[in-house]
Amino acid sequence: MPEREKVARGRNYTAAEDLELARAWIQVSTDAGVGINQTAEDFWTRVKEAMETSKTIAPALASGKLDPRRWSGLKAHFGQVMMAVAKYIGCAKRAEAMRQSGTTERDTMKTALALFKERTGGHFAYIDCYDLLSKCPKFEQELHKGRGEARGGNKRKSSQQEASPPDQPVTTTTQASQSGAVAERPYQGIKAAKRVKLDESMQ
Repeated sequence: MPEREKVARGRNYTAAEDLELARAWIQVSTDAGVGINQTAEDFWTRVKEAMETSKTIAPALASGKLDPRRWSGLKAHFGQVMMAVAKYIGCAKRAEAMRQSGTTERDTMKTALALFKERTGGHFAYIDCYDLLSKCPKFEQELHKGRGEARGGNKRKSSQQEASPPDQPVTTTTQASQSGAVAERPYQGIKAAKRVKLDESMQ
């Protein structure tokens, strides 16, 4: 069977795959040595290679515990991750605005998770990805880009535009700095989020 056909079909992504996909996206999208005139396939093939050569995924692929993914599947899945993280960021901001004197970071995290569940009908499953992506200036740029495109189009298209992951990385680190984007500390800590998830599982 050709190598390109040796890919998983319909298998759910593991938490490790989600996190390494986010790492790979950051790595490729912020690589100043990659040109801007590349196709979606070129960009996501690079993401796929970066992900599959990571210290976490490479051994799992070699042992057969994981199967390779198609670049198109990675692109689609990252779009879902990006949309969920963007929604959670909104919930975290709302929770912070609602925060009362005397409440802890853990309390605010519980509020944010509850808001996410209320708005989407499901649990937020990408805490590790959120902790990583929320500190990435390029990710913040893509969220702002999606919101700007949404304002220029109709309401039906807005959610799709905001959720679509970029096909091309930035050309230089200078461009990123000129855009005014700066890394932000996540609204909530990863350890607090995991403690909340553990509490929920015990209820």
